[in-house]
Amino acid sequence: MDTTNDILELKFEGSEINPSNVKPSEIAELISNFEKALLVSIKEDSEIDTNEILFTFEEIANRSLDLLFKPKPSKNISNDTFNNSYRKLSKRISESDFDGFSNEGLIALRGICKFTRKHKCVGSFRLNNETLSSITPTTEISIKQPLCLKGETTIYGELIDVGGDNPNIHIKINEDYIIIVDTNREIAKKLGNRLFDTIGLNGYAKWEIETSKILEFKLSSILDYNPIGAKESFQQLKGITSGVWDNYNSNQEINNRLLRD
Repeated sequence: MDTTNDILELKFEGSEINPSNVKPSEIAELISNFEKALLVSIKEDSEIDTNEILFTFEEIANRSLDLLFKPKPSKNISNDTFNNSYRKLSKRISESDFDGFSNEGLIALRGICKFTRKHKCVGSFRLNNETLSSITPTTEISIKQPLCLKGETTIYGELIDVGGDNPNIHIKINEDYIIIVDTNREIAKKLGNRLFDTIGLNGYAKWEIETSKILEFKLSSILDYNPIGAKESFQQLKGITSGVWDNYNSNQEINNRLLRD
């Protein structure tokens, strides 16, 4: 393997660190946290779609614990852009300057800090064998207090779980986002037959401005909501507007009226 061709390295060294002493789940979490922190750094300076694969896992080397990664060629991001983002992330760590860095990235870096404390080791961020920065068992990374908004709102999502001794509702907004809402037994029983349906909930929420994620949600009512297909939607719309356009003889006349309004 060519170790000088844009190889990103997260290397842990210490008296108690060795691949044989680390759980596979811990290594998986390290890789995930490394990826999250780097993608946050890339997002800072570009409009790159970070859902595409930007770098790949290369190797776990049996030298204390050495995780190697390699940028994946892409028409949307050059290796220089990628490496500059990695250097910027490393500089933030070495200077303890996380101004403007999102909580998502900070949480990922704190996960790496937790690993170094547990295994009494030093984690080095390296690029092509050059050490850029290090995280030690004494490194402290504080999570910023999120800027939040409060207000009444409505959420829609798939009901994936309901009930429990202290009843709550699990609403799946998308593949990565699930909201858990406290409720009472009466509402839990009412929703019991709606499992895996899309439902609407109205309530009072607190959400983070940066990510738009809901941090707290107090349920006030369940909406009488049943999702329908596009064809039925247009049929209902046709019924609502029935008769409105009967005095017009062509699409052009309708367009002229709409533009004039």
